[in-house]
Amino acid sequence: MKNAILLEAFVLLFASLWAFYEHIHTATTSSILWTLQFPLQTLAFGAFSIIFHPQTLTRERDTEDSGWMAGVLLPPLALISRQIVEGTSDIVFLAYAHCSLYIGLCILLNRLGRSNGLFRICISLLFLLNGPFRDITAFLPFIAWKIFSKVLAFGLGILRRSITLGEGILIAQGFTFFLIDFLLLVSARISNSFLLLRAVNTRDNVARMSEVALFGGLLIAWCLSPLSKQQIRDRPPSISKCIGRICMAIVGVLCLCRVLLSTWNPFQWLVSFLHSFRLIVLFFWILSLILCLPLFQWIAVKIRQIIARKLFHGLVVVMFFPVALMDTQMLCLSYSIAITLFILTECVRVVSIQKLGATQITAFMSIFVDHREAGSIVLTHTYLLLGCALPLWLSYDPMDSKNVQFVLPPHAGILALGIGDAMGAVIGSLYGRPRACIGFKSVEGTLAVFLSISLASIFILRLYAVPSIRQVREVFDRYDTFSFSVQILRVLLASGLTSVFEATSSQIDNLTLPLLLFTLLNLASTS
Repeated sequence: MKNAILLEAFVLLFASLWAFYEHIHTATTSSILWTLQFPLQTLAFGAFSIIFHPQTLTRERDTEDSGWMAGVLLPPLALISRQIVEGTSDIVFLAYAHCSLYIGLCILLNRLGRSNGLFRICISLLFLLNGPFRDITAFLPFIAWKIFSKVLAFGLGILRRSITLGEGILIAQGFTFFLIDFLLLVSARISNSFLLLRAVNTRDNVARMSEVALFGGLLIAWCLSPLSKQQIRDRPPSISKCIGRICMAIVGVLCLCRVLLSTWNPFQWLVSFLHSFRLIVLFFWILSLILCLPLFQWIAVKIRQIIARKLFHGLVVVMFFPVALMDTQMLCLSYSIAITLFILTECVRVVSIQKLGATQITAFMSIFVDHREAGSIVLTHTYLLLGCALPLWLSYDPMDSKNVQFVLPPHAGILALGIGDAMGAVIGSLYGRPRACIGFKSVEGTLAVFLSISLASIFILRLYAVPSIRQVREVFDRYDTFSFSVQILRVLLASGLTSVFEATSSQIDNLTLPLLLFTLLNLASTS
């Protein structure tokens, strides 16, 4: 297991050094990104050193791998690689990258026993003086750290048996940045006095509606939390208060729609958004779910659980991959609404609302739950959808442009989970033998992950570059000495590193693999 942890750490360290290399050799990269490289490399090597001192780590789920390094490195790597590949400095993502690095370094100091004021003051001054802002938003990293600390403590409390420390850090950072982004989005409609607010205010209505949907789902989940079984055992809740909180949440969501979308009726906006093609897609999705869910439940009792779980990964490819090629706006919004529905469905199950099918939901999900979801809250299906959505959200382009050089990163979630992880599990469980040197995964499964991601990536490149090889080469002629074949070699390297990480990491793949592959495909796309 120690060898597996070292290999996992090596992949993350290599990704960090690759980001540094591409930063140096990419002429179009903004000079302001240099302020991120020193803290990134410091965090990478500091986190790498932590794995040799496991006594400094805490474990929440029953596993030797705390996931510490993945938790602190994957978010800033994903944000920074996006900046490098575009060659410009998106001020919003730049701010979040600074926040993520500050959070990571603060955790690093705590883990190394350097929690005294002097070290924290030095880190704070470094970020304050070298940050991208010279107004009040320069204090955003400190605000993010405070929010993150509260969210992480809360998350580790309610998901104690379901997540590791690294997974908790990933989830807490994601929630922190979503909350900050949503507050900035609302503030930008009131005032544009700061640069960051002006940048956020350029979002289109699809991005706004996506955030409103997610915020509404989380708000209603918070309103229902007092009705959970554990809360009822500790202190009987007031049903009337919960109903009142839900009504207030609905009113709040409607007010947010008015502020962000200039309408009191979000459903009216959705109707105007759904033109004929999108209605066909929606009908196809509903039909797929109606047919596949009962079929999966019937098949799951006849096959191995690890293969049964991957049925949903295949469904993700069938449902979302064609739409990802044709209409990213539709897919971005659909991911948000679907994740919201998943959150509310889990609330129904946890709170045991029988009239809404809590018993049936529990019976269905119990078939597909493994040892990593040992807690009272089951989020594996939400993680799958979130993992597919994150790369698309991070690279969202409202103009829906199709530049061959950058087509792979938005598909990283589907490539990593829908194709790579699913093929690795199926081939590994049927034909492979576990190897202790790679975390008790099989070499056959690891090769399946590598080959499936590589072939699918090449297929996507060809889809965007057809009809002829000559046109593909013309697209890549401007990349100095790099040709299309070298681009393929870079993609193979990204696929290989992802397959090694999948084999050696004991973290939930749905959370970690998409962010890692998104980072590596960004770096593989640079010229």
